[in-house]
Amino acid sequence: MAATRTWPSVRRRRSLNLCTLTVDDHRSSVGSARYMLGGEPIVTSDGERLVDEKGRPSYVTSAGSGPSLGKHILLSYLRPVTPTWVEN
Repeated sequence: MAATRTWPSVRRRRSLNLCTLTVDDHRSSVGSARYMLGGEPIVTSDGERLVDEKGRPSYVTSAGSGPSLGKHILLSYLRPVTPTWVEN
C-alpha cells in the first residue's frame, strides 16, 4: 500500500482587497481639473483620510481614464474590515 501525504488545509485570511473606485468630480476647490496618477490618499466625501484599524493610510495604487464610463478610475488595496475615519 502506497503512503499518501496530505497537506493540512491552510486557510489564510485575505489581508487586502483590490478595489476599483471612480471619481465623480475631479475638479479642485478652485475649479481646475485634476487627473490622478496614483499615490493619492483615499478620502471620504468630507475630505477625511481612510485608515485601517492599525492607523495605516489607504492610497491609490494606479489610476486612469475610463472613456466608456465617462469617469476617472482608481485602483486601491483596502482592508476588508470596517475602516476608521480620522481627520487630517
